Amino acid sequence: MQFYPFDAMRKLKLLKLIFTLLALFYCQFNYGQDNIYAENEPNSTYSKASTSEDVPVPISNFTSKEKKLINFVSSVDDATNFEEYSYHEKYYTVDYPIEKVWEAYENTKPTECWSGPLTVYKNSCSNQTFHDFKEANHPTFNKDCVYLVRLRLIPFVKITVIFKLTKLNRSNKTIEMTYGMENTSHGKQTIQFFVDGDKTLIKHTAYFKSKSKLRDKYLYPKFHVKYIDEFHANIQKKLIDNDVNKTIIIQELAGVQGH
Repeated sequence: MQFYPFDAMRKLKLLKLIFTLLALFYCQFNYGQDNIYAENEPNSTYSKASTSEDVPVPISNFTSKEKKLINFVSSVDDATNFEEYSYHEKYYTVDYPIEKVWEAYENTKPTECWSGPLTVYKNSCSNQTFHDFKEANHPTFNKDCVYLVRLRLIPFVKITVIFKLTKLNRSNKTIEMTYGMENTSHGKQTIQFFVDGDKTLIKHTAYFKSKSKLRDKYLYPKFHVKYIDEFHANIQKKLIDNDVNKTIIIQELAGVQGH
């Protein structure tokens, strides 16, 4: 039987595809926080934002997603040595002054910045109160709030990630999000804002580490870039839309005064 070079290439592509699919399914079933300890805390109570009254409710009454938010433990802190962590960095330039850009990021809502098609906000917990994507008047970013976001890897394959907003510093223009201890990946993401003339330079940095070096080297960076691109694009679209709306209102007011 004669052997053709393209047969070897076809087999190699098939092996790569199988490896990627296995890795993706591994991520799907192991990425999120799966260990629930709420049953060991029968005296703890939280309130649901959707209820008309903030009546304390036993943790055992909450859904699995809400329990994951309650039991969040940060995987890193300010004392963590990140020398053994993988590192990724990307820059964005926004054609607006830094104060206006910071205001857009600081006052965004999770329902706006994680709004698909790759990322979808699902739930959050802040000040012992739960929120979900169905709320009409969802609160904006809040320091120490824990967020649950659904990420799409490939069609029909999604993972859930949970992280905490550990820094929202107006003076230093820094946003920090920390992964949970029970997540497959440990680490954090930091977003920093810098003056660039009359524009704003945004630096998005990620430190991450899991038990799989192959996953950290090949899978995480590939999908991470897609997710953060969508995150920044959503907020910057909001910034542009708001600016356009304000311009239209000013023009309309000027037209009325002219008459």
